Amino acid sequence: MSQLEKIYGVHAVQALLKHHPKRVKQIWLSEGRSEPRLETLLALAAENRVPVGPG
Repeated sequence: MSQLEKIYGVHAVQALLKHHPKRVKQIWLSEGRSEPRLETLLALAAENRVPVGPG
């Protein structure tokens, strides 16, 4: 059985998307959060077809 692990932090999630995108199953973001650094994370999520939703 595979285990699911929660990863917290923009930089940690971004690094995981860059180096091991298949390990990311879904991304949750705080509602109303809008920062320039999230644009890169969201672009990587879209490239790797990782769903993004409110957390």
